[in-house]
Amino acid sequence: MKRKLHRAAKLLQRRTKRASEYQKVRFGFVGAINTAVDFIVLNILVGIFGVPLIPSNVASTTAAMITSFSLNKKIVFKGNEGSARRQLVLFFIVTLSAIWLVQSTVILSVYTFLDNSTGLHEAVILNIAKLAGISAGLIWNYIGYSRFVFRKK
Repeated sequence: MKRKLHRAAKLLQRRTKRASEYQKVRFGFVGAINTAVDFIVLNILVGIFGVPLIPSNVASTTAAMITSFSLNKKIVFKGNEGSARRQLVLFFIVTLSAIWLVQSTVILSVYTFLDNSTGLHEAVILNIAKLAGISAGLIWNYIGYSRFVFRKK
């Protein structure tokens, strides 16, 4: 009996690990889509319309966030459990803190550093800074989404 329980536990552990790996792949795929939306909007606002960096980042990340909630809920975490309203509120709290605080702080820091220390073109500096901000926000979001927003009960 103990042996059967042990095997069953091991099997469940392997399946859970495999599901978690697929979830991370889906999260990466959805993140790529959100990132594309974010970069396109940011570059249009700054490059074409001359909107300042931080308001442009807030607008571009907001557009990406709207896309992100739908795709993460349906594709990544399959968050059909619980209240959609609660999930939406928690999603916005986690995401806004990542993109408006974490990402904006990293973008401004990296942009300022590269602008003062390199001769790179402004658009290149902008996009390097944005990638650094996205990287910091990505880790924050995955932890927040998986542990708070779309957690399984």
